[in-house]
Amino acid sequence: MRRSGMQGFTLLELAVALAIASVLVTVALVCAGRFFVEDNDALRTASSNGLIEARVTERHNFFAGSRGCTRGDAVAFTVTGLDARGETTEMTVCCGTWFKGCTVR
Repeated sequence: MRRSGMQGFTLLELAVALAIASVLVTVALVCAGRFFVEDNDALRTASSNGLIEARVTERHNFFAGSRGCTRGDAVAFTVTGLDARGETTEMTVCCGTWFKGCTVR
């Protein structure tokens, strides 16, 4: 309890403020991480899975899970190119934020 005339924060108020600030910073970093995923990451993954002359036709920064990706994926790319037989093929490349990498789904 505070007495009238006292200034400053109690230890509990400081702990609550730090907890709220850390949650806000974490949410901001996770949300901003999806914008650091580049198209070249998806193209490199598609090429390593046998796609020739790959190009990104669509990029989905939000709701990647509704496009066949898992919960850990932040961005879904639709990539088209030629397969080993020379036929045009379309695949979904799912990329995560920061250190997760990309996967063909």
